[in-house]
Amino acid sequence: MLNFLETKLLPTMSKIAEQRHLRAIRNGIVATIPVVIVGSFFLILLNIPLDPLGINWKKDVLDAINPNLQTHILMAFRLTVGLMALYASFGIGVALGKEYDMDATTSGMVAVIAFLFSVLPVTVSADMIKAMTDAGIQPLLGGQYLSIATLGSASLFGAIIYSLVAVEIVRIFEKYNITIKMPDSVPPAIANSFAALFSTGFVILLVWTIRFVLNIDLNAIVSWLLSPVSRFLVGDNIFGVLLIVILVTTLWSFGLHGVSLVGTIVRPFWEQAITHNSDIFESTGNAVLAGSQYNMFPEQFMQWYIWIGGSGATLGLVFLLLFAKSQFLKQMGRVTLIPAIFNINEPVIFGLPIVMNPILIIPFILAPVVMTIFAGMAHYLGLVNAMVARAPWTLPGPLGAWMSTNWDWRALVLSVICIVISVLVYFPFFKAYDKKLYAEEQASEQHD
Repeated sequence: MLNFLETKLLPTMSKIAEQRHLRAIRNGIVATIPVVIVGSFFLILLNIPLDPLGINWKKDVLDAINPNLQTHILMAFRLTVGLMALYASFGIGVALGKEYDMDATTSGMVAVIAFLFSVLPVTVSADMIKAMTDAGIQPLLGGQYLSIATLGSASLFGAIIYSLVAVEIVRIFEKYNITIKMPDSVPPAIANSFAALFSTGFVILLVWTIRFVLNIDLNAIVSWLLSPVSRFLVGDNIFGVLLIVILVTTLWSFGLHGVSLVGTIVRPFWEQAITHNSDIFESTGNAVLAGSQYNMFPEQFMQWYIWIGGSGATLGLVFLLLFAKSQFLKQMGRVTLIPAIFNINEPVIFGLPIVMNPILIIPFILAPVVMTIFAGMAHYLGLVNAMVARAPWTLPGPLGAWMSTNWDWRALVLSVICIVISVLVYFPFFKAYDKKLYAEEQASEQHD
């Protein structure tokens, strides 16, 4: 088994993670994280639960400040999280352009153009046009508009494909010199724009033909094809999330960044899942998970219930280190406690070490599995709200769970219980490792 992991699985995962298109997808989507986290805070701000105090947050507070404040806050959410696919298309285009040493700005722009051309404008009804005209509002484009719903999570996979294809077309045109060459005296920014003129025109013509002439909705087709995979990984199948958890911790056990490697493939599903949840919550105002269309297992489920202290749920182990007999382990606990509270655990993984440590690898993999099953059952039973918002990954686990579930105190309690579970799973292995190191320290002192 160990030989298989070292000779087959680990090299394969490393090669997959370094594949330039997958790397561009990962980097492009990661670039949207600041935007969607800030947008999620607007959603959280809109739904602060003060009902137990007899206060209706929206009516008694927001409307009292400004009758239009709810609309303004909601618009901030829609223009950030709601446009995720649009931002991702630019990020992916830029990232892939850099992989080929192409002009990044041109690559990003062509990717956005390709994605936008794949989205069919919505025609406003005659009654709506009349109402807008009566209100003094001029309907744009003869009564057509692009729906925000088509620029968000539902179109993310389509945005990925169109962005990759668009940049590849630009690359091929450049490779075979199908470009407009400008004199050396022309500024580089202008020269790059003209160099991409033919390729940009071809991209527009191609996507226009696919979407408007042939009426092929690639976004819908890709979403339909990937829906079984999405349901398995982030929907309501606990075996999917267990597979991810085991892969991540196994890779870390051999010194490879598990979340980064697995995330190269899974991150688009994670981002679509949490954005989908945010959209449902924004439209319903109800974060109750049981019997709903919410995804149970976006990345936030693992972040706040499993990766508490970092991959491997090592916060529980760090707490135990503080009570070690071994001076080395006790000192490690003191040094790594603060980083672990904020989910930074490389000092623990490489300092103890956990990597290639036959004693600590077992609970490093086992504790997250037990926590996943426990937290998953709580979700299946509807004991906690769904994950509906993003929060910075450096927040302490219970606080992040509380915020991401629309201030559900039960999620905070569940996160604390998961920490206790990690302590219990790590305890016997910690005792064995502590006993071993303590004996070695005692022998060393006697020898000296």
